[in-house]
Amino acid sequence: MPKKPKPWGSICIGTRLEKQVEADFFVSWTGLLLRGLRSGDVVHPERGRVAHVAANEIIRAFLRGTTCDSLLFLDSDADVDPGFVTRFRDFEPGWKYDGFQAFYVRRGWPPEAIWFTRDGEEMIQCLVLTEGTMDVGLIGTHAAIFRREVFEKIYETQGKDKGIEFGEFHWFTYPRHERKSDEAMLSLEAHDLGFRLGATTAVEAGHIVKLSVGKKEYNDYLVANHTEERINYYQDLAEKVAEFTGETPKEVMGKAIKGNQNVVDGWKKYHPETPEELRTFYGAKDNGYLYDLLNWNWSEFYWKITEKMRSYVGKSTLVIGAGLGSEAAWMMNDNVVDVFELPGVLREFCKFRLGDGARILDGDTLTEATDSIGDGMYDVIVMIDTIEHLHPDEFDEVMGTVGRLLSLGGILYFHNNPGQLDLYPMHFDHTEKLLQWLKINNIERVNDYENRKAKSKKRLQEPGSNLSGRHRHRSKRSRSSVLEA
Repeated sequence: MPKKPKPWGSICIGTRLEKQVEADFFVSWTGLLLRGLRSGDVVHPERGRVAHVAANEIIRAFLRGTTCDSLLFLDSDADVDPGFVTRFRDFEPGWKYDGFQAFYVRRGWPPEAIWFTRDGEEMIQCLVLTEGTMDVGLIGTHAAIFRREVFEKIYETQGKDKGIEFGEFHWFTYPRHERKSDEAMLSLEAHDLGFRLGATTAVEAGHIVKLSVGKKEYNDYLVANHTEERINYYQDLAEKVAEFTGETPKEVMGKAIKGNQNVVDGWKKYHPETPEELRTFYGAKDNGYLYDLLNWNWSEFYWKITEKMRSYVGKSTLVIGAGLGSEAAWMMNDNVVDVFELPGVLREFCKFRLGDGARILDGDTLTEATDSIGDGMYDVIVMIDTIEHLHPDEFDEVMGTVGRLLSLGGILYFHNNPGQLDLYPMHFDHTEKLLQWLKINNIERVNDYENRKAKSKKRLQEPGSNLSGRHRHRSKRSRSSVLEA
């Protein structure tokens, strides 16, 4: 039976003072002391200790030195007004929680929201697009309130023979050899003990940097980075993948959250070595690419890469390594688009998704598929994160075909990522050969992604492009999710 919501009662406000506290925090803190406290409330600043040690000392002082019902953490780079504590403690939707976080963003840029849901032992960072209050998987301590029972129960179940008084027991800990923060560990333990954690956008705390960065700046950031548009695109594409695979959109998005791990698992299964084995891997239904590419296709970086390309009109275009067909889908309404993808699951998905809007070329290799297409027939050739997937034995043949098909004055639109071998073991570093190829084919850089083939035979002096590439913003530590609060 759910517990009846109850107020936070008397509050101990704990803060971890940094070596040099910002003047703006002094103003915030003074305002809270003058207007934010009620009878029975206390404050406990802790200084001269690193963050997690200071947090443990605050809890220790809260439990042994006060009778307060709740502990409110407020970091010394928080920007709040004098009414913050009153609004936070009196916000009734928060009373159903045992740990409750105000809205705040990370210190620095971009102003990502500290808002996480939980998937097993993993914490998934979310995009917060609407106003609301909801359950979360992690409570950050920048501006968050906890009931006394949370710390008492963790000590009771985890403390064993360690004493509170002598500083032997720690609530905030960093697990050895694991990519978890001290806040994540406390949140996981609290949740596993049956405590409910929540967060709200209704009460916010800024983060003092050069400027105070809060919810307004976060919302401005979402607009500037087309976040809502990308979210809608992601959901529509997930539904399309689900229709193709026979899964539910929820199942597809659940796999997409795992990002590169989908294809790493497939790579380990097939472990291709020869060009033929590599093509078999890319064509296999269980290679994981439908889900990895879904995660990639809605990312901020992918949209930045493809932004210029989407404005093309009236171009004869070839998309090589089309993946889920996103580049072709964006271009096919205003351009004549041909698509080459290796035979197998991705080619079949492109046919399924694009229909009659683009011509899907047949053939096991690019050379075979374009054998009947004349030289210089394409104004634009798109290769987004494709070149690094070419087997070294096939680089010369594939790129020779690209050079033949691109018109004089035509644009080779590409991004190359030969690195991240720990995340993508199927990447090959063709940087040196690619530089030479660009020079031989008289292709010069226009901007980060556009490279133009000269209209004359004159050798260009500066052929370079974005050869090393900028890495995709993914890691095993941080996974992104879509969330509407």
